[in-house]
Amino acid sequence: MMQSSTQFEALRDFMGAYFHQDWMLDDETPDEVMSRFLAMQQPTRDELQALIAQIDAFTSAHPDDTTIEQALEHVLGCYYQPSADQRSAREWLNGVRARFVQAMEQIVTHRTSSDAEREY
Repeated sequence: MMQSSTQFEALRDFMGAYFHQDWMLDDETPDEVMSRFLAMQQPTRDELQALIAQIDAFTSAHPDDTTIEQALEHVLGCYYQPSADQRSAREWLNGVRARFVQAMEQIVTHRTSSDAEREY
């Protein structure tokens, strides 16, 4: 299946920047990569929503785990291979998605707390 160059642009930018060929020189685990991205970039709610939507579209466009893992590298420029850690690529991407959802919820919770504090 042919994908347009912009279909996964935000996801490709994230994967290429954080899961590049030498990602293990920056962090020991993929979870540490995620933590660093969230701390350094402090993505907005809109950016996180775009990443979540693109993960959903990416996993929908690739029917099986082997195809997903190959496309991680060839379409997204991601050099992490979940199978090397005995994980399925779909399961790993769903975990990445969950971290983005959690980060988005923290933005909403923080904003709600800040708004409540201003009312007093």
